[in-house]
Amino acid sequence: MIEGLKLFAKSKGWNDDVIDKYLDDYLSIQEQSIQIVSGKLKPNKEYIKKNSNGKNINQLEASTNKIASGKIGEKIVKKYEINKLKKLGKENLIGDVDIISQIDEQITHDGEGYDVLSFNEKGEKIYIEVKTSTSQNANHVHFMISQKEVEFMNGKLKNIDINHCYIYYVTDVNEKRITGKIRIIDHNEFKKYNLQPMNFQINEYYE
Repeated sequence: MIEGLKLFAKSKGWNDDVIDKYLDDYLSIQEQSIQIVSGKLKPNKEYIKKNSNGKNINQLEASTNKIASGKIGEKIVKKYEINKLKKLGKENLIGDVDIISQIDEQITHDGEGYDVLSFNEKGEKIYIEVKTSTSQNANHVHFMISQKEVEFMNGKLKNIDINHCYIYYVTDVNEKRITGKIRIIDHNEFKKYNLQPMNFQINEYYE
């Protein structure tokens, strides 16, 4: 099934990072069965899983809500960056502010390690990874981060200047107004964080 999905992804011009991220976001767990409907991937069941407190969690619903929240966060950051550039008198750059992770309304591409491309006060490109929380406390920073995103913040992707890499942590989200509070985390702040491993990978071959 997975190989079939990758072939489908390649026929749509997606790369492996796109399909892997899509499956991770929409299916949540590898055992979920899926069907292809009108060129889109769609789960055909809802899966329930207990959390550490013994409560039932609808993983499909939780994953969908997570994706929706992330999309709103990206829109908030884009709006913030456009307003910032207006205040800086950089209106000529506004059209180039872009959510690079967005392919269409269903597909999110997280293969670059960042979500939004914008500019600083000097007109130089800056690269922003967006993390969105349902919390209203911007001082309590709590989010998941991938290996690629860690490499991005440590300046190990595409020779990007480490001083141009940021995480925008969005809280207190108002979906209707597309507003929220943003805590801007640069490399110097990020490197002080204690990264806690949450998953481990087993990769073994048997004859």
